Amino acid sequence: MRPGSDHTTGQRSFRFTVALSGEAQIRRPLAPGRMMRASVDAILRGGPDGVYGATFAEGYRVQATLGAITASAREKRLVE
Repeated sequence: MRPGSDHTTGQRSFRFTVALSGEAQIRRPLAPGRMMRASVDAILRGGPDGVYGATFAEGYRVQATLGAITASAREKRLVE
């Protein structure tokens, strides 16, 4: 970790340096294509993959958690 300073807020931040796989170093985004393929596969299967696919309820919980994290950072307090 390298300590640094966030130039917009003046708060200390840390930067992590990690080695990326060869696939991660290409210049075109892969996630949108993978998400579309997963959506089509779920439609063809008639439902989400039990191992990798998420249900609506799981997606909702993730979005609620991300919303609480964002609000907590913005308001500088615990948001449940």
